[in-house]
Amino acid sequence: NNPAEILEARLAVEPPLAALAAVRSGPTDWQRLEECVEAGRRARTLAGFEQQDREFHVRLAESAGNQPLSFFSKLLQGIRDEATWGELKRRDLSTPGHREAYLADHAAVVRALRARRAEEARERMRAHLLRVYENLFGTGAPGQTFP
Repeated sequence: NNPAEILEARLAVEPPLAALAAVRSGPTDWQRLEECVEAGRRARTLAGFEQQDREFHVRLAESAGNQPLSFFSKLLQGIRDEATWGELKRRDLSTPGHREAYLADHAAVVRALRARRAEEARERMRAHLLRVYENLFGTGAPGQTFP
């Protein structure tokens, strides 16, 4: 699987999921997402951080209340574990400041959910994934006008 194509698919799916989650999620969802952010901060290994990062995105998808979109998002998260991603993830998450930036992005998404600001949640997730794309590939995502 082509990592750039997977991120393009995530850009098409995850920002709208974040917007739905801003409308449909509740306090239990927010707490579960914040637990992922905190566990990511405490993670001492790449694998530990990656697990919490993936779990954040899975829980966000679940909190959107749309089963088909949640299923598709989880499928995309599962592909992150394939071998083609290994070296890209290691290099990205070993770069000083990247993990902290991703955690800050996640926290900003949760704040938008708590405030019920759907468009802000959509934009925060979009900006997060564009940051990931640029960090992984050294360039902006083609057609950065993803929905």
